[in-house]
Amino acid sequence: MSEKRIINWLGQRRESKVLKELVRHSDYVVRTASELSKAIIAMSNQDYNGVMQAIERMSVNEKSADTMEQSISEELIKGDLNSKEREELLRLVNRIDVIADWIKDGGRNLTMIMDMELLVDASIWNSLIEISGQLVDIVKAMDRSLKAVLNNEEDAEGFRNRVEDLEHSIDRMYYSVKKDIIMNGGEVSTIFLLRDLLHCIENGADATKDASDVLHIFSIAHAEHS
Repeated sequence: MSEKRIINWLGQRRESKVLKELVRHSDYVVRTASELSKAIIAMSNQDYNGVMQAIERMSVNEKSADTMEQSISEELIKGDLNSKEREELLRLVNRIDVIADWIKDGGRNLTMIMDMELLVDASIWNSLIEISGQLVDIVKAMDRSLKAVLNNEEDAEGFRNRVEDLEHSIDRMYYSVKKDIIMNGGEVSTIFLLRDLLHCIENGADATKDASDVLHIFSIAHAEHS
């Protein structure tokens, strides 16, 4: 079954609303990642008002993603998909939502660093800016992969490969930044929160790779049974 036939497969079951909401859900997750990156940049510049604004936008988008996940689940339950088909789509939307959950937790750690007025070395902020920027890139690649599959675009595989490449890059950078935090993070409380922030970013990237894999397996499974 080709990616195009995934649309037909759902459309025949009157699930076109699910397709639109899958795209909207992914969009909200992309925005959530982008706002965390903006908040980290603002924090590095000691722009605390900018941090608060970005965190607020991040929170709004994360809540919207949660709402969209619930809406998709309700639509799938009301539709006429069989249990296996429903489970596959629920798994996909759940994996995408996990990305936003990790990003939200990262924002909480960043807020604590700001509220506690902890001192952080500029080199660490620069590294966190870079790795959070890569998180935005990988989430965007996953989003484009999803849309490519749903729209039968030829570059769907290219975006999936992009997700894999970025996940490997983030994984390598994670250990380098972690070492910098431990060696130059200062007080224990600062090291603890910076490490947790970094951990959330890395887990967000892992969740993105997981979502991309679920999407790929989903499309391949239905191709084999068409």
